Amino acid sequence: MPTAEVCRRHGLSPATFYKLKSKYGGMEVSEAGRLLNSNEQREELRVRWLGSS
Repeated sequence: MPTAEVCRRHGLSPATFYKLKSKYGGMEVSEAGRLLNSNEQREELRVRWLGSS
């Protein structure tokens, strides 16, 4: 599938696509899963911390 088609389907500009590709393109699926899980945990802790203030 052409890059332009992928960008259009996901609402990304080609510049954003290539920026994300350069940052995350070499990741394995397991690494991406760990990163996502880490971000979810960080967000949960942030919400708990803000809620306790």
